[in-house]
Amino acid sequence: MRIVEKNSLSFPSNYFLRASSGDSDGWLSNPGSASQSASFGFDSPPTRPASAAMFDSFDLSKFPILIVDDNEGICILIMRMLSNIGFRYIYIANSAKQAYAIFAQLAEQPDDPIIFLDLRLPDVPGEKVAKKIIEIRPSSRIILVTAEDSTAESSHEAMRQGATAFIQKPIGLAKIRSVLLSILKDIDSQRESSKDSMG
Repeated sequence: MRIVEKNSLSFPSNYFLRASSGDSDGWLSNPGSASQSASFGFDSPPTRPASAAMFDSFDLSKFPILIVDDNEGICILIMRMLSNIGFRYIYIANSAKQAYAIFAQLAEQPDDPIIFLDLRLPDVPGEKVAKKIIEIRPSSRIILVTAEDSTAESSHEAMRQGATAFIQKPIGLAKIRSVLLSILKDIDSQRESSKDSMG
């Protein structure tokens, strides 16, 4: 994957972008790490639109997000939508191999990762990626992103493997907001239930 300069993507000045064309699938812990994936984030949240206020009750900095799609344009589109909502840690993979390498690290973090997963990847079918992710960390939230409709066999299989939600392309901000809000409310509800059972 080529190195992308942040200025070429017209990000706000407080964004940072890490990408490398190295052969390693190592974790992107430093800007100079060699990897065939990219991570996007920012030092402080950008100015959010009023429509993002529905997320104000959630600490979005706790939720790492992994976008898995071989279309770089789709990845950047989703990343921009997520950053406008207020998410701070967004990682991008363009293949299943890259996704596994990044997810292995995300799975060790205390908060559940949220994954936007395309079903049509160049190396491994998305439904198999979903299965492996759920095997590693069952509480992960997988959002399928595909041009197919929800009746397609691959979509059904991914949902059977543990995917949480489905977004059909073309992707819109309203769809993403709706799905994410539902997921975050579910996570909050599960946390409260867990506290009640322990207390």
